[in-house]
Amino acid sequence: MLRTTFIIFFSLVFSIQSSEFHEELQWIIESEVKEEGLESTTYADVKVKGKVILLAYWPPVCKTQEGITYQSRLQTLSKTFSKTDHFVLIGVYDNFLPNEKQREKSSFPLIQGITHDDDNDHMPNRIKHRLYKVLIDHKGRLIKSGNITSKDIKDAISDVEGISPMWSGVDVLHNKKIAKKLQIGTPIRSLLNSLESLSKNDDDAGKEAKLILSSVKEWGENEFAEIEKLKSTAPTEALIRMEILLKTFYGLPLVTNLPNEIRTMKGDRYLLSLLKLRSEVDRLKSNTKVSSTAQNYLKNKLEDYLKNPVSEALKSEAQSLLNEVASLKGE
Repeated sequence: MLRTTFIIFFSLVFSIQSSEFHEELQWIIESEVKEEGLESTTYADVKVKGKVILLAYWPPVCKTQEGITYQSRLQTLSKTFSKTDHFVLIGVYDNFLPNEKQREKSSFPLIQGITHDDDNDHMPNRIKHRLYKVLIDHKGRLIKSGNITSKDIKDAISDVEGISPMWSGVDVLHNKKIAKKLQIGTPIRSLLNSLESLSKNDDDAGKEAKLILSSVKEWGENEFAEIEKLKSTAPTEALIRMEILLKTFYGLPLVTNLPNEIRTMKGDRYLLSLLKLRSEVDRLKSNTKVSSTAQNYLKNKLEDYLKNPVSEALKSEAQSLLNEVASLKGE
């Protein structure tokens, strides 16, 4: 019954348009339908894959005081879980609300989910005239709909914590102790050796160990490939990720050449200067309130940096950082 409700909800609220929806947002939608009269638009680049998701839907009734109170409670809920990377709250509203000012003040992403008028029969009254919420786990499965509490969200997040991107696609049941230690930035060679031994067993734990090993290997190779691409577009980000990859896979064939590459990159004083500026930009972006003074200081520093005889890759990255700083709303 819950599964059916989940599919019906998404079928009614979303009309899937591949060109309009962020790829990772599509991951949570199980029923790809095209209903005549329904339109969908993305208002934020929301990264949701592997996270606990709370969808909060506003029908036209939200023009009332009840709707205003509902939005205020969602703002509080969003701030309560703002420090975890495992949760995202997404507001889904119709073509009436919220207005541009409300969208700007929202502490969570908002998506227009359905366009309809009072005569539209696509949406049943049980959803059309209710403040409706849906909670989805990190694997895209419906947990609960309707009245969802902070405890429901905390319980869902606790199931995600400890899961690493290196093996998140494996449903670990038998090797949890080892798997939870397989974290990015932590040396994993001895853990992989343990899994290698377990994988020789022809039981469920052994088969699971093989899946984890395969997943970790694939993640490492993909990360290495991404780093290679970043070298020509964002060298400082590439360097940061190279050091993390080296620490994670230290002593393994995948990173044999990384120490020399890192040493060579660190020999470029312009790269090191931009690395320091990137760190300052990240700190500024993490502040709850952005100081106009700090913002202007960084803008000037980046503009001065661009006057140096740097490579095209460093110039491109510095310009991207400058654009990020300029887009912040200073106070």
